[in-house]
Amino acid sequence: MTLLTDFSEEVALFLTTSRMAPSRFGRDALGDPGFVAELRKGRCPNLRTIERARAFITTHKGADGRAA
Repeated sequence: MTLLTDFSEEVALFLTTSRMAPSRFGRDALGDPGFVAELRKGRCPNLRTIERARAFITTHKGADGRAA
């Protein structure tokens, strides 16, 4: 797997478990409500963007590792 594939799957899993709308995730995590839609279309974010999104996901997970 590639970094992009792993990241895309991580975002998809978070959205499923948190029941967060893709546009809300993009807006709250990155200030870009279209981020997930563009990611699904093949957008290749830079490492800083991936780190910011992953930090948001980590911050919004509960103690059991599932999305809060």
